[in-house]
Amino acid sequence: MLPMLALGIPGSATSAVMLGGLMIWGLDPGPMLFIEQRDFVWGVIASMYLGNVIGVILALAAVPLFAAMLSVSFSIIGPIIVTVCLVGAYTVASSPFDLWLALVFGAVGYAMNKLDYPLAPLVLAMVIGDKAEDAFRQSMRMSGGA
Repeated sequence: MLPMLALGIPGSATSAVMLGGLMIWGLDPGPMLFIEQRDFVWGVIASMYLGNVIGVILALAAVPLFAAMLSVSFSIIGPIIVTVCLVGAYTVASSPFDLWLALVFGAVGYAMNKLDYPLAPLVLAMVIGDKAEDAFRQSMRMSGGA
């Protein structure tokens, strides 16, 4: 997380999604973020400490529940997961189009999984692509197109 904030380069698909979220909020991850947005950076660091403490407490308390979930058959858990995902997709905007979108992208994800396509490069390309194009365009202008 900290290298992503300091350099603006995500190290995983998860931090690439977080980088996209920061860019949506108008924050530009990189060295100047620590100077321009001190309160935000220290808030993120404090939330990581607090999240780790709460995560340990919850994990220790929920271990028996997680162990019990492992004994449940996938034929029961699978439809529950799909239902929760579809309900979540629908409740965002109460639009049937969102359900179709979730189904289409679920099928694309399933096909990518079956064909052994890695997920991380796709997520990185979607999040960093626009920023990389802007940097490339700027460097081409500075060099005169050479």
